[in-house]
Amino acid sequence: MAIKDTLDKPKRNKLLEVLTQDYKAENIFLALIAVIAMAFGIMILSNKLNIKDSYPLLGAYPKVFAVILLVIALLGLLVVLWPFFEPSFGEVRKITWARPRELYEDLFRVIVFMIFFIFILLFFDIICRALYNKIYTR
Repeated sequence: MAIKDTLDKPKRNKLLEVLTQDYKAENIFLALIAVIAMAFGIMILSNKLNIKDSYPLLGAYPKVFAVILLVIALLGLLVVLWPFFEPSFGEVRKITWARPRELYEDLFRVIVFMIFFIFILLFFDIICRALYNKIYTR
């Protein structure tokens, strides 16, 4: 009977099982390593960090190494951040988006409000500057 139970269960891929498992400490560690790798890649690309020519492969092609390092770091961050963003994709599908006419009306209102607010701040700046000049310039 025990043999039949094990045969009926579908076999799961161990690699897929490990990758889908959420490991908090390992994710934090991977994120930290990815950020450090990105920093090194950016420093190599901006010539802030130099690789000696005597190093095999890396010394001959430092820019290629930096790009590969950046790609690997970005993939590491994607692996770490994917479980955080995955639930939001289903929620985005549920949104009823504004029609173009409503979008343009709202955009116009926001721009008018920003211009109005800019004039208010400009008015206060002119008044404060005039008061400052009267008080401190004699």
